[in-house]
Amino acid sequence: MILPLFLASASLGGAIAGRYKLKKAKRENTYLSFIVLLPFLLSPLENWIGSIANVYEAYTFIDLKSDKAKIWQNVTRVKAI
Repeated sequence: MILPLFLASASLGGAIAGRYKLKKAKRENTYLSFIVLLPFLLSPLENWIGSIANVYEAYTFIDLKSDKAKIWQNVTRVKAI
């Protein structure tokens, strides 16, 4: 669920780093300082979003039409594919 935010942040970071690398100006140190401080400036956003408190469980059932001995043989020894 947080993956889109991470992808957007990574793209933004890549764009800023690319701009910094390509641009040769007197204020390069300012851009570098901003890039270094960016994770610290965005970290409160992570706490604001919070985490999901719920625990989800999924159950899967498969009905097999065979005798128990044959099923158990395939469970304990998996044949080569």
